[in-house]
Amino acid sequence: MSQLFETIHHVFHHKRLRKFVVSYRVPLLVAGFVIVLLFAQPAWFLSALVVALVGEFIQLWCFASLDKKSILAYNGLYKHVRNPMYLGRFFLVMGYVLLLGNWYVVLFVAVIYYLYMWHRVQREEGTLKGLFAHFYEDYCTQVNRFVPSVRGMPGGNLWFWSWRLFTQNHGWSNLGTVVLSFAILYMWFMIHK
Repeated sequence: MSQLFETIHHVFHHKRLRKFVVSYRVPLLVAGFVIVLLFAQPAWFLSALVVALVGEFIQLWCFASLDKKSILAYNGLYKHVRNPMYLGRFFLVMGYVLLLGNWYVVLFVAVIYYLYMWHRVQREEGTLKGLFAHFYEDYCTQVNRFVPSVRGMPGGNLWFWSWRLFTQNHGWSNLGTVVLSFAILYMWFMIHK
């Protein structure tokens, strides 16, 4: 069993593989969307849309609260959970995967995404500790990694929203991509009734 975990750890920390995925993320996402489009089940459209919109809403709130590598984010959803962006992406991805109408695929993608998220967060935490030192350590004692904490970060503002940060973090293009992709899916279903 430990050999399996070691292999998983190696795959998710493999620098060349990560560089490949980052370099080709747009074509990979387009290919994934085409696969979803070709195998999507119209009966799952509304459920998938709701799940994806929950994820997109979480992401947009994060975009409006995050000033990368400049100020430690502890406003918005970051007041109650250290990694809300990854939770938002999880729901967004699950929305698209639900369109396939296959629970085995949903479970498989959920496990892969969790492993990706866990390993990526480990790398980011090392960076954040280096940038923000004791303040980040204090934040970690107050706020959980993935499960929202009730009390949250003292001094943080849950209802924080900055249009400057939202625009700086490409919130508009992200929202446009999600809306456009679901519009394409809807039209696809209407054409192929």
